[in-house]
Amino acid sequence: SAMSVSSGRWTFPSTGYWLVIMNHQSYSSSAQLWGDAIIQITTNDSTYNDAAFGSSSYYASSSFQSSCIMAVVDVTDVTQVKVSFEVEVASGDITTTGNTGNQRTGFTFIRLGDT
Repeated sequence: SAMSVSSGRWTFPSTGYWLVIMNHQSYSSSAQLWGDAIIQITTNDSTYNDAAFGSSSYYASSSFQSSCIMAVVDVTDVTQVKVSFEVEVASGDITTTGNTGNQRTGFTFIRLGDT
């Protein structure tokens, strides 16, 4: 079955080792800025910790940057182990981009095997 999400918290459909991939593309209208993509994991359905981190720097105005980050998650309990995604940016001049025809920003979940 599929992943489910509620309030930005993603729940795994089954236990096992899962590969979590976050693609993040962003656009900056200004120079000398930064943007970060972060995968966060909780093992107690409460406290989230950074599991993967990708940073983009915008040296020129009107530029695009992309990050692809990954984490392997050992899901031992589907009610306690969850994942969330975060984007931090230096200013409002940075916009996360998307497209209905291809994945510019998005998430992929692949079950690797039993835990």
